[in-house]
Amino acid sequence: MKMDRIYWTYDEETDTIYIQFSQNKVRRLDNINEKVRVHYSEDDNIVGIEFFNTKGGIKVSGLPYEELLRKKLKHRGSLVLD
Repeated sequence: MKMDRIYWTYDEETDTIYIQFSQNKVRRLDNINEKVRVHYSEDDNIVGIEFFNTKGGIKVSGLPYEELLRKKLKHRGSLVLD
């Protein structure tokens, strides 16, 4: 999947980070675990990844785009666990 730009949002009230890889419409969601949800487009490409309860740290091991996520989250000051 081509990624022209990655968008990042953080909701302090819910302690949720959303990293968006594409502007495509979300067709389905996949709850990886209680802290991670992946958003997919109609053609099953990843649109974004949502992280919940992030202040205690974020596990990215085994997730799609693991290295990219690790780099971006650390750059933004998030605690990355693994």
